[in-house]
Amino acid sequence: MEIIENPGKLRMYNDVLIHAQSETEEFIKTKNLTLHKNIVTQKSEDAFFHKQKGKRIHGTVVAIPYKIRPSRIHQTNSLTPKAHQSFSGDVIGLQVHAYKAAIRRELQEKELKVFMDKYRSSPWEAEFTRNDEQEILCGPGDTAWFHYLALSQDSYMGQDNDNKRYYRVPYESIFCFVTTENEVHMVNGYVQVEQYWSKDFMEIDVDGVKVMGKLKGNLVVELKDKPELQTGVVVCKGKDLGIDSRPSVVAGDVILYRKKAEFINKIQGQEVLLMQQWQIIAKKVDMKFLPVGNYVMLRITKIPEKKIIHMNMIKRQVAGLMMEEIEFKKDLRSLIEDIAYVVAVGENCEFVKADTRVFFNVDAEVFNIADTLFIKEGDIMAEILKPMTEDEIMADAMESLIEWESEVASHNDKILKGINYKSEDFIRLVDDCRITDKMEWVEKPTFKAEYDPDTYGPFTLAYVDQWSVGDSGDSFAGFMYVKVKTKDKYLKIPYDC
Repeated sequence: MEIIENPGKLRMYNDVLIHAQSETEEFIKTKNLTLHKNIVTQKSEDAFFHKQKGKRIHGTVVAIPYKIRPSRIHQTNSLTPKAHQSFSGDVIGLQVHAYKAAIRRELQEKELKVFMDKYRSSPWEAEFTRNDEQEILCGPGDTAWFHYLALSQDSYMGQDNDNKRYYRVPYESIFCFVTTENEVHMVNGYVQVEQYWSKDFMEIDVDGVKVMGKLKGNLVVELKDKPELQTGVVVCKGKDLGIDSRPSVVAGDVILYRKKAEFINKIQGQEVLLMQQWQIIAKKVDMKFLPVGNYVMLRITKIPEKKIIHMNMIKRQVAGLMMEEIEFKKDLRSLIEDIAYVVAVGENCEFVKADTRVFFNVDAEVFNIADTLFIKEGDIMAEILKPMTEDEIMADAMESLIEWESEVASHNDKILKGINYKSEDFIRLVDDCRITDKMEWVEKPTFKAEYDPDTYGPFTLAYVDQWSVGDSGDSFAGFMYVKVKTKDKYLKIPYDC
């Protein structure tokens, strides 16, 4: 048996040193019995006994890790690249993709790698929330609550001279810490949630039995035996972790969460639901649910039943003769249109905007309430643009032009501010020409000058690259290359006249 001296000084990489006297609780409750841990094995024939319920999931923090391992704990983008992420729409990209699929088996591993590096059709890469993006939120004396498999013979470190047993628990296995001041710190993106039983429902006593009901005065007007599906109330939320966090969700919010996202645990004697932030779909605002994170709320159009019946004419051999039969098939995926109206978007959405119409992936994982869907932004395939009138087109074009000219002027002013010159010198330099784009510093041109350089104060017009534009023959555009005193490079000025 290994003896640990000064366990408080034993700081490990990524692992928290935990003190727990055993891997199981002293007493284990089943449906029929309360058993002491030493006789559990004798009573394991109890049909309602689950071994994991007896595992100890808490312990006292003795030493914190000196560093958290940079492991991946959540993929923030789609599990696989969607069509709109893979290709920009160019035919060459699609042809290359088809060509790769056709010859993949014929190429050796080395040749395939060279080919894919050269003709990669997609810049898509998986993105992750990493464990080391968070700070260490515990200290000696705090109580840690963790996964039920964290304490085992493999994680056992030894005991000290007082027979206290110690285990190492990976930081990513921990749900929360309860400090010595009884403050709860959720970690690894976990959220503590309690079940939601609808508004105005409370626990009441009916003939000695605790039930969830709704009272009107002293009268019980409604009872419920099950909480709302995939709905809960946030009890405690830790610091936001990663780009797919839920900064708008706070304690007390009523939330929707993904199917099978939650698991039940007993923390500080109270049964709660635990889930990670990125499993939260929406929260209730003014009596209606609105999306959070990277979720989008869509209003959908349902297709009438008669429109989803498909009839196919097939031929079948019966008694040696070919007979025509009509086959009926209902396509369940077509119960809704793949076009929807965006009602609202979560705070992490980058591309999809509210009050737009979009195409979406009807095979994606969704949460449905009446005629609305909650879906991830990555499953929005394209936006349907509204047709514009001639006046709107002109107004939009003029707005873009003004914005661009303002950007060009601001850029060119910054360049000229670094030059000591008089305004009349620059006016004489450009003469009657209009500066059409952003000026830039470039190396000396390699082509030959067509005339002798002209000097205007600190500016020397050394080279001109000019061409004719339009049909009149007296309109030109091009670039002036100007040598400026005290500068090593040439000022390239785009112009027309």
